[in-house]
Amino acid sequence: MGTPHLITASDLRDLGDDPKLRVVDATVHLRFGDGAPQIESGQESYLAGHIPGAVFVDQLLALTDPDGEAPFAVVSSEQFAAAVGAAGVGDDSRVVVYDSENGIWATRLWWQFGLEGFDNVAVLAGGLQAWVDAGFPVDRGESGYPPAEFTAQRREERIETTDEVVTDVDDSGVLLINASTETPSRPATSPEV
Repeated sequence: MGTPHLITASDLRDLGDDPKLRVVDATVHLRFGDGAPQIESGQESYLAGHIPGAVFVDQLLALTDPDGEAPFAVVSSEQFAAAVGAAGVGDDSRVVVYDSENGIWATRLWWQFGLEGFDNVAVLAGGLQAWVDAGFPVDRGESGYPPAEFTAQRREERIETTDEVVTDVDDSGVLLINASTETPSRPATSPEV
């Protein structure tokens, strides 16, 4: 059996003695208010309280291509490998990612690991809040692991271009899922292509 996609706070606590375990805080703050959404690094939240031993990987600054076609476009495999390797994640690591938001950022980083050929990664179900609710301690300030060698091997088949998605619309063998939220102020619509 492979690595489960989700892990509970209790199961994570029980892995505490595993020398290959790497716990990664993947928090990004996305705030909506007047005007454009505000996107902020989660580093300050991480410093204020995180799972003991966890490192912070800044998805906004280290794992997002500012010149990409879409917001939060992935960086090159080399950039990904350098960022997670500097955080102590190596080819033989067992990784658990979490965030202090709603899980979207942890699952994004989980997906990026998979995109780069690494499957020994799980998401902490419920994130930091589940850890706190279970009565487990939090640390403040920086934590770290020794730098490690991470080999990224991009799985190109996990990314589709806009043209490929347009073609898939007419393919009865492909299931397209609209995961956007429909609200009275923002109805779900198909983009003009």
